[in-house]
Amino acid sequence: MNNTPDWQKEQRQVKNTIVRQLPEAPELIEDKKEDKKEDKKEDRERRRKEKWQYKLERIKLITAKALAVAKKRKWLVFLIGIGIAAYSIISSGGFGGMGGIIDKLKGLFN
Repeated sequence: MNNTPDWQKEQRQVKNTIVRQLPEAPELIEDKKEDKKEDKKEDRERRRKEKWQYKLERIKLITAKALAVAKKRKWLVFLIGIGIAAYSIISSGGFGGMGGIIDKLKGLFN
């Protein structure tokens, strides 16, 4: 007994008749193989170029970020330097002639 449903039997029969009706043309098969090889080569080359472009874009973005961070740090160092200089001037007594003003400012810090 065969438990295969009728619709599957019909599909197999249709498939077998179609396969029997196909002409045997080895040159068509060879052309298809060559086309597949060319398609694979083109696809591989396209993916290689896309990967290369992605890497270049990523390098550009990383460089731009590094430059932005460097600019920010430059200003941060500049401001810290001004702050240290101002603190040292205020804590040491000032510029001599401005003693009264500097002493009042020192009073704010102490």
